[in-house]
Amino acid sequence: MSVWTHVTGAIATQFVLGRVAIACALAIPVGVSWAIAGALWGLSLAVFPVIGRGVILDAPRHWFRAQVIERVYLAHWSAAFLSMFFLVPGALVAVVFAALGSPRAAFFAPLAAWVHGGLLGIGLLGTALALRFRLEPSSISHACIPQAFNGYRIAHLSDLHIGTWTSKLADRWVAATNALDADLVVVTGDLVTSGDRWLERIAEVIGAMRARDGVVVALGNHDWFADGERLTDLLRAAGVRVLRNESFVIERDGQRLVVGGVDDSWTGRANLEELLANAVSLPQVLLAHDPDLFRAASALGIPITLSGHTHGGQVGLPFFPSLLNMAMLAHDFHLGLYRREESLLYVSPGLGTSGPPVRLGVPAAIVVHVLSSA
Repeated sequence: MSVWTHVTGAIATQFVLGRVAIACALAIPVGVSWAIAGALWGLSLAVFPVIGRGVILDAPRHWFRAQVIERVYLAHWSAAFLSMFFLVPGALVAVVFAALGSPRAAFFAPLAAWVHGGLLGIGLLGTALALRFRLEPSSISHACIPQAFNGYRIAHLSDLHIGTWTSKLADRWVAATNALDADLVVVTGDLVTSGDRWLERIAEVIGAMRARDGVVVALGNHDWFADGERLTDLLRAAGVRVLRNESFVIERDGQRLVVGGVDDSWTGRANLEELLANAVSLPQVLLAHDPDLFRAASALGIPITLSGHTHGGQVGLPFFPSLLNMAMLAHDFHLGLYRREESLLYVSPGLGTSGPPVRLGVPAAIVVHVLSSA
């Protein structure tokens, strides 16, 4: 697959070189333009294992390599991959024309150039937008909310994926969160990008967040793909409450808000029954990284669930991403607010990225929930 996309990329590049040569009145032999195009795309294919290994291991890397070379390269790789959906049918049509001896088969080279060029431009835009985030307001009204908690503000962060790409960006997340002066900060998992080289930095970032009732974390699958036990210890040492199938109580004017959190479902650690057995009463607010747990939570009568995990697909319909996004291919609950009988779920778009560091139409966000009694 990767070889095929690079072959079509070489065809597109040779076409562009030929047009540039004509425009500039240069006498570049066809063989030379093919050699240049082949060398460029061959180099791109050859460096993929090197780039991929660095990304997968997420070892500390030089700023320029991580923030410039890798981001640009992965925008290019994304463009090459997505080009298949346009160029495979285009190639089949071109083959038919060529078999019939029609000169129309030549349409494939300019098509490949336009497709690769357009997608690369979109990919580069997406890498730039992935560095931005916004504050997303949310109103959650439910009869379970005690009157004393009307107007209670929860800053909801998710899927930070702190590592080489986001370590510096995370300082801005902390500043924005602390400026909210929220009652509670919750983080619904996937603090880790990959590996365990950034756990101390993650604890430093989350430990720097402030709210009147503290900072609470429920772990996600990436956190356990690393060293979840060590991460838990580091977070707790930084003053962060980590909920692993457990709950705690917040009091206001003699009334109580019970906040629960389940561990990661992907690694089989989530246990709602254990949570409920240990809870002082049914949690009004549940933190669960995986929104697929909402079905079980609503069946148990838990009123409000806050989740992440999906990133909102990272790519979706601009301005209306909840209507159409890539996460819809894998998740029933993918972005925003959902209701199931008397239970509510909010799925955060998250802050970091997984895979190519691209966001298009699905802005990263710190969600600010304001609670009220229905």
